[in-house]
Amino acid sequence: RKRCGAGRGHAGRSLSRRGQRRSARRRWRLTTARARAMAAKPLPPPRAVYHEARLREVWDLVTAGSDGVTEAGDSSGVSLSFAVLKRQLDDLEIDFGTCGLDTAKINRAVFQTTETDPDRLIDFVAFCAFAARNGKPPGGVDPVLETHAYFEKHKLGALFESMTASLMVVKPDDPKQFLTERLLNLKRNGTPVAEFSDAELGSLFDMSDAAGAGHVSGAKAAKGLEVLVGRVPPEVAENPTRLITREHFIRLARGLLETYGS
Repeated sequence: RKRCGAGRGHAGRSLSRRGQRRSARRRWRLTTARARAMAAKPLPPPRAVYHEARLREVWDLVTAGSDGVTEAGDSSGVSLSFAVLKRQLDDLEIDFGTCGLDTAKINRAVFQTTETDPDRLIDFVAFCAFAARNGKPPGGVDPVLETHAYFEKHKLGALFESMTASLMVVKPDDPKQFLTERLLNLKRNGTPVAEFSDAELGSLFDMSDAAGAGHVSGAKAAKGLEVLVGRVPPEVAENPTRLITREHFIRLARGLLETYGS
């Protein structure tokens, strides 16, 4: 009886493995059903922070059915070309009305961008801003979504992240005076708020490398890098077990600061 039970357990595990192998093929069929289910949801009450959540559902659907995305999970760090985005939106027939936006206007803007720059990449944050900017309905966009687009336009999220990172790394005796000087330099000279030496970026790495091994996992490095500008390089986000050395961490941090820093 025990051997028989063990056989059933083995068969169950085999079925499980076969199910996992088939999951990628089933996902594309499920995305259309998920899109319909999302469209059937009632909108939350006014003033609720729901637009970004709804747009995230759209982004999850679009990325789940695209080439190169093989498993479900947090899709915030995924980038798509506009050519792929247009194809996915057309195939899934996404209704942006569930997000409080005009579907036809957004699809037209995606089409126009694809015609002029099909290889241009867009991630979730840029997708939210693009949808808010181009999909404004006749009655106007909810203030929550407009605020999100405003923050993206002026890179305020990156600015606040840079201010926080500067305080964490430098640890000034007078934080208010420190931030005042950094913001004045930004206004007058365009000097980034998050301007760090290699030694200061190295100290940020050292916070994650408590054992002093000289390297950390990609997951730990991601947390340290995210402090700088609120973003993580794809090569780190997609490889959480990869070992990142101190020198590599500093290079990655420099790249983030040059691209997204304020």
